[in-house]
Amino acid sequence: MTNGSIIRLESDQEVPADILIIYSSNPSGLVFVDTMNLDGETNLKEKQALCENFDEKDIEELAGEI
Repeated sequence: MTNGSIIRLESDQEVPADILIIYSSNPSGLVFVDTMNLDGETNLKEKQALCENFDEKDIEELAGEI
């Protein structure tokens, strides 16, 4: 089994395509992803974070398998 990395992103940062969104600072948990470099589409894709109620200080307790 390979362990992944936890990455904290700020607005307008480029990220790898193979990322799992755990948390969003948006109260609804939504993030908007620009996939232009992948598929050429210019519209933003709406994605939902996995955890609705997540406190960043609890990140060390996060466990799971994908």
